[in-house]
Amino acid sequence: MELTLLTDDQRKFYDLVLESTNSVAEEKDENDIYPCSIVNMENTVLTQAEIRLVITAVKEDNPMLFWLTDKFGFSNTEGYTAIQLYSYKPPEKIKTMQNKLSSPIEAAVTRSIYNLISALQTRQEKDWFIYDLALTKYWQRKGPYLFPKISKELYGKFILHCLDLGIVVSPVYEQPSIVPFGADRGVFEILKKNPIF
Repeated sequence: MELTLLTDDQRKFYDLVLESTNSVAEEKDENDIYPCSIVNMENTVLTQAEIRLVITAVKEDNPMLFWLTDKFGFSNTEGYTAIQLYSYKPPEKIKTMQNKLSSPIEAAVTRSIYNLISALQTRQEKDWFIYDLALTKYWQRKGPYLFPKISKELYGKFILHCLDLGIVVSPVYEQPSIVPFGADRGVFEILKKNPIF
């Protein structure tokens, strides 16, 4: 889904909000999350609907920012608008996660797509069924495709948990994850042994 930012102010805020995700506080706030730097734009007042549109566009255009929470703060009074996003993780953990999404992982994900194409031509439903005991708590499986059962609000936290366990899942809630061709059941058993909820 592609969102259209209609005004110059919306597009400027988009750039500033995206930039603010590079500056996350070291300490948690009273809500147990990490604030990003506040974005201020003077002489501009965006409505709450416009603010939500900008934040949604930033998150949907940049799924690699999956550590952002769905919470945000804003103020739009007296000739300015301010927005603040929040992260589930501190900056040092974000850097570690960015390192986890390195070239070898990207290569593995690419290889899994080609393996999937091959598997779809040779496998049947019974071949995918063997993973269900470990997967059905978190996903609804249709063939090799995994659709999240977890709420969209908790999905970012779930992605981080999976990465901590060495499992790569789709960073986009609306895009299914995929069971890799030839995956061992044990790959998913670690998730069963280390539940997030």
